[in-house]
Amino acid sequence: MFYNSKDNTYIQLDTCFTLGDVQYPANWLRLASIEERLAIGLQEVITIGEYKDDALYFNVEKFVGAERKIINTERPNLSDKEQAIQTIDKLESQVTSRMLREAALGIEKSKQLLLDIQTQIEIARTKLN
Repeated sequence: MFYNSKDNTYIQLDTCFTLGDVQYPANWLRLASIEERLAIGLQEVITIGEYKDDALYFNVEKFVGAERKIINTERPNLSDKEQAIQTIDKLESQVTSRMLREAALGIEKSKQLLLDIQTQIEIARTKLN
């Protein structure tokens, strides 16, 4: 991702963009040198921080100029039961109707994914007792 300081905008790789009266093709950022990018006012966005485990932290991205800051805030401590319920909810949301259809048709990859998710759900359910 690149930051355009003149317009205070962000430009993704592999997207067409216009600066002033000049239109740039989608691959221009990949092909341009650092000097060419700087000449038209683009800076590569740098990432400060890193994502932490979603189960333990709230992760938020904040863009400030050419910086992408990842801010982590610790989640409140949950009881084992609350953690198990959250785990089950998260795992159940991963099951898609496509996976169910493919498993019913005998597609091994989807059958294995469903079995893995079901196993993880059963493990989490044992913590509820």
